Formats: sequence, C-alpha cells, structure tokens
Amino acid sequence: MELEQGKYIVRTKVYWVDGEDHDFSFSTFSSNPVEIKVLEEEDPYPGFMEKVFIGTAEKSPNKFKFSHDCYFISAWAGPYLWLCGLNNGDKTWNLKIDFEKKNNLKIGKKYRDSEDSIAFKIPPKGRNVGWAKRLTVGEVGLKWKFEQNWE
Repeated sequence: MELEQGKYIVRTKVYWVDGEDHDFSFSTFSSNPVEIKVLEEEDPYPGFMEKVFIGTAEKSPNKFKFSHDCYFISAWAGPYLWLCGLNNGDKTWNLKIDFEKKNNLKIGKKYRDSEDSIAFKIPPKGRNVGWAKRLTVGEVGLKWKFEQNWE
C-alpha cells in the first residue's frame, strides 16, 4: 500500500501473554517530527474497528455467497473472530449465526443475540459486523449454523 502525504493515525492494541516478553517496536520515517502518544480515552474513535473490518471484508476473495446478493465473511484478527454480513441486494437480510459449539470463545455483549448467537438485521446495500473473543491462548472449537430470511 502506497501512502500519500498527509496525517495518519496508527492505532495499536497489544495483547500481552503472561510470562512472555512485553517488547513492542514501531518505526517511522518522516522529515517532520513524529508524535507518538498513549490515548487516555477508552475509545476515541467509535466504530473504528468495525469500519476497518468491513473494509477488509468487502475486499476479501473468501466471501461465502447467500441468496439475494448477500455475503458472509469471517476471519481471525489477534484473539478476535470477526463475523461480517454484506448485503448488496434490495431486501433487508436477517442473519442469525447460532454457535452449536464454541469452545474457548465468548461473543461480545454488543453483538450478542443470546449466549450462543449473533444476529444482524442488514438493510439493502448495508453492512454489519460483530466479533467474539478467544478466552485463553489455545485452540478454539467452532461449529455454527445460519438462520436467515429476507424482507
């Protein structure tokens, strides 16, 4: 990716593992001074991660196609399992993902329909994303099924 001249924000979040080194490196090159600071706010850019993942999902060649020009994409980013629905159609897509098996994984409250499911109501030409988090280092056992309809 080639960057154009301008200001950029690089947001990092480091997931430390107890008992391991906690070194972190970040390098930049600029003829002007570079400012690096820790943000005190919990989330100064609401929806930032959702926007990043939706942008990534839209470009993914690994889309699972449903009817009515709708797509589902999932991917791991660090300890997070991202789940994204892209609706390129003309009807509202109601998508529910039921986890029949989810060892070592917890669905984020913001996205949870129940303890074992995530539900999206995605309008025509809309996108929606949610995630679940790996609880501990190690494998995650997953099995899911979809319930869906269009209105």
